[in-house]
Amino acid sequence: MMAVAGIARLVCSGLMLWLSTSAGQGVAPEPPLLPRVVTAQEVRALARAHAGELHYCHRQQLRRRPVATPDKVDVVVQLGDSGHVRRVEVVGENPQALTVCIRMFVKQWRFPGDAAPQPVRFPLLFAR
Repeated sequence: MMAVAGIARLVCSGLMLWLSTSAGQGVAPEPPLLPRVVTAQEVRALARAHAGELHYCHRQQLRRRPVATPDKVDVVVQLGDSGHVRRVEVVGENPQALTVCIRMFVKQWRFPGDAAPQPVRFPLLFAR
């Protein structure tokens, strides 16, 4: 064991541990937490919780142009800190009014607060 400026290094069976030697007690450091990825179940739960808003957007577009209204829309959400939505992209050739409406509502969603900043892609399927 070698002590340097209040820190001790212990090499045992190829494993190196850094221990604090302040106050005479050694404490192993906390392992770094890996960023948590949002699960498909969490995305489904959010989409279900906000289904009324999403169906509102789809119904409004159906009233405007039934033939041009898609039944499937792909959404990419860029998460920021604490589960806040930083950016929403509706992928593909979709009517502008539908895109704007979906963006407006999805931007207000709140993903789990412990999720790491990340892109989340998911489809929205609508029934006519």
